[in-house]
Amino acid sequence: MVKYEVTERLKQIQTELNKLALKIFQYNRQEDITRQLILEKEYMRELNKKEE
Repeated sequence: MVKYEVTERLKQIQTELNKLALKIFQYNRQEDITRQLILEKEYMRELNKKEE
């Protein structure tokens, strides 16, 4: 019985860790997208300055 409880608890912990890992991945991905948009905006601003 104890072995089963420990196994179940380990499964629960693994599930929680997977959820946290997914949240971290999604957060990092969103930061990457935001950073890319900022860089593109700055690049377009510089291009417009050169064309003036």
